[in-house]
Amino acid sequence: KALVAAGQSLIQTHDIESILKQITQVCLRLPNSTRAYIKQYDEQTEELVFRALSAREAGAFFPVRATPKDSGMTGCVFQTQQPMLTNNVDLLPINRYNAIFKGVKSKIVVPITYIDKETGASRKLGVLSVDSNELDAFSPSDVYFLSTLANQAAVALENANLIASKNRMITKLRAFDKVQLAATGKDLNEDRIFDSVLDAVVDILGFDHATISKVDKTIDMIGTVKGRNVPAEFLQLAWHALDSKDIQAWVVRHKMPEYLDGWDERLDREIYARFHHEQLVRTIIPIFARGEVLGTLEAGYDRSKKAIIESDEIEALQRIANLAGLGLEQANLVKLMKEELDLRTMLEMQLDALNHASLEIFNFATEKEVIEHIFISLQNIGYAKGMLSLVNDVTGMIEGKYAAGDNWKAIVLETKRNLKGTDILAQVLRAKVPILSANCIKDPICNFDSIKKAGIKSQYVIPLIVNDKAVGTLQIDLTDHQDLVNGDERVLRRRMKVVETFARQVAVAIRAIRNIRALVTIDRLETNIAETAHEFRSPLHNIMTQVGGLKDFLEQSRVDKDIDQFVAAIEEEIHRAKRQVDNTLLLRERSREQVEYEFKPGFIREVIESCANAYRLRALERGLRISIRDSVKRLPRLPFDRGKMEQAFTNLIDNAVKYSYANRYIDIQGAEDDDKIYVEITDRGLGIPESEYETIFLGFARGDVKDKMRFIPGTGLGLKICREIMEKHGGNIFVSSEPLSRNPEKIKTFQDYLTTFTIMLPKIHRER
Repeated sequence: KALVAAGQSLIQTHDIESILKQITQVCLRLPNSTRAYIKQYDEQTEELVFRALSAREAGAFFPVRATPKDSGMTGCVFQTQQPMLTNNVDLLPINRYNAIFKGVKSKIVVPITYIDKETGASRKLGVLSVDSNELDAFSPSDVYFLSTLANQAAVALENANLIASKNRMITKLRAFDKVQLAATGKDLNEDRIFDSVLDAVVDILGFDHATISKVDKTIDMIGTVKGRNVPAEFLQLAWHALDSKDIQAWVVRHKMPEYLDGWDERLDREIYARFHHEQLVRTIIPIFARGEVLGTLEAGYDRSKKAIIESDEIEALQRIANLAGLGLEQANLVKLMKEELDLRTMLEMQLDALNHASLEIFNFATEKEVIEHIFISLQNIGYAKGMLSLVNDVTGMIEGKYAAGDNWKAIVLETKRNLKGTDILAQVLRAKVPILSANCIKDPICNFDSIKKAGIKSQYVIPLIVNDKAVGTLQIDLTDHQDLVNGDERVLRRRMKVVETFARQVAVAIRAIRNIRALVTIDRLETNIAETAHEFRSPLHNIMTQVGGLKDFLEQSRVDKDIDQFVAAIEEEIHRAKRQVDNTLLLRERSREQVEYEFKPGFIREVIESCANAYRLRALERGLRISIRDSVKRLPRLPFDRGKMEQAFTNLIDNAVKYSYANRYIDIQGAEDDDKIYVEITDRGLGIPESEYETIFLGFARGDVKDKMRFIPGTGLGLKICREIMEKHGGNIFVSSEPLSRNPEKIKTFQDYLTTFTIMLPKIHRER
């Protein structure tokens, strides 16, 4: 009757603790029984754990938590799966019986094992033990009774486990769903995800407490930011450096979960002991996103309520942490997308504003108007302070020109930096890229006195470069924009890119105004020189006439040849002076659009030979030979203005003679294709840097390369005249220069170079 009643009751009971208690109470129906208890097998610890106890005496309790699975009488039954009866425990072999309770004389232990009837598989659940304080208290029928009861218990426990497992699964799914909704919903944000995690862990899974700690990379620390059933004071205090021994920092560094059963040396005693964390059992799980630990999830129990965290509970927490990580990753992505959209909108507005400002700048006539408008435009997009400095080519310095903001105005006049120095302004111009100085007072390339005087914390310095030439620098004060300086560097660069674009347009405007001012000065200079040259023209003509008469007289008188050479030298110098006058007057005529060209068919070789013959005496004085190749003599007829062409080739041969080393060849070659002819004049001597290939044709411009042995005179007009003449003929002139020496010093100073001027002329005249 007892077994039938127990079986019916067990079938209707789904709570494991109730099942265990009912079984032990039924066992006390044995007349001589003193107590009955169940030990359940724990697969994690591989121990037999005391779970339920019924006794005739009041206040009975388990003296220990568990015993080894292979120790004592219960261990033997569990291992052999055979019931055991003894009516005198003292007669058992040594180590077969371990006295847990006092006064035990007789004992029955039977295994609790579930056997699947379909598969025949078995699963050891534990043992059922009944004690008696009397000798010869039990019979074999009692063993049968307990074995039958144990079988009923196994079935009931298995059913209860299945139902409990199902309920746990449902609970877990509810918890997962709670977090997943927050991690994938429309309103993605960090706080909502954290709150869903804490709700799932405490309210649904049933943990006593839970906290979330977050890594803050800006300060290299991890701290608890949210919690359930945790004092608010603890949330404020629990912050530690990432390289500290703190348990949260340890989990972040090692990227693996940690289980704490009570106190641990990695707990900060000053904080954790204050809140009695030695009483807790908890697990700490890292929250990952893209392989990086963003923070940790901690959950646990008060050990007085529950001593361990089951493995399936830890698995559930890991799943929740993974869902939270995915949600945080998505939330961060959404946040970045929103920030990107806001940033792009702002940059487009700023760019439109600065482009409009640039158009206005190009309409200003003076440098002052341009500079004043620059800072008005920058102020409109949020940059109210800064300074513009401009390069002074004469002094080799970069000098403060204009400042916005009282602090910058206080240092603008004293800002004078050597272009070859180490100051940030000089370095920016040499590097030709912007430089961010996040902490100016500690930055060695910033001028300490000026920075301290102006109270500048951070600045962004932009070089103003036009055609590879330094114009100046633009300094943007970022002292009031520390969120930008200390934030994402990519955002800073993108925001400054708009200002850099504006700065390039500013540089062009300033350079253009300076060029216009220089051109006005040059035009006035050209006019004055031309007027002076005109005054020299008549006296030179008279001197040439007199020298010609003297030369005829000397030839008839057959005087000493030395005197004849002196006269020839005088005549050549007068011709050279006349060429300079002709070049100058041609320049003046061109500026007044009065130059007339008379194109007639002819051979260009005749012009080249005539000009070369005029220079042979001067060339021989320096040991030079002018070689005209046969390729020149084979060039076809073409239309050209003979006078202008003689002037051009005279200038080119004059340059070749002046810049050649002594005792060298000046080589003149010709070539042609279907519609053009080419003439190349090559000398060996001083070279021309590639950066000056165009500059030397601008007028009043001479190369910076100097001969170390002698001074070479010149005005810088000859090549400009040559190009204008060639362009009037529909052609052009180019230059190239290549080193012949392998000596690094000669290459650096452009000594011993092969320089070639190439003239290109069309066979049929068409003015460029």
